[in-house]
Amino acid sequence: MEIRKNRALIIMISFFLILIVSGMIRHYYLKQDYSRKFIFLVVKKEINTKGNSDLFDKNNNELPLKSFIFYQSQAYEGDSIVKNANSYFVYVYRKRNWRDYGSDDSYFVAEKINLN
Repeated sequence: MEIRKNRALIIMISFFLILIVSGMIRHYYLKQDYSRKFIFLVVKKEINTKGNSDLFDKNNNELPLKSFIFYQSQAYEGDSIVKNANSYFVYVYRKRNWRDYGSDDSYFVAEKINLN
């Protein structure tokens, strides 16, 4: 009986420690991303088994955003991803005629993502 109580206590403490450590790691990446500024043109998109996307530019550099994971339907090849310095907002811009590549070269905000 005593062993079961100790095991349950150890499991609960471990669970809370894992939550605290993962929160600290996420806060660290969010703090880094908050001050970062970039304009990123997606040239290549790789979808992993979880349905998340890894986004790359023309030099095969990965998107420099560490505190957010893009799902496969949030960004496409040809999109521009913009983040201003000291901002929690990330904007995904897409051409109006991105499927048929018509004569309209204007962009619209396809996604507005709040990192916080």
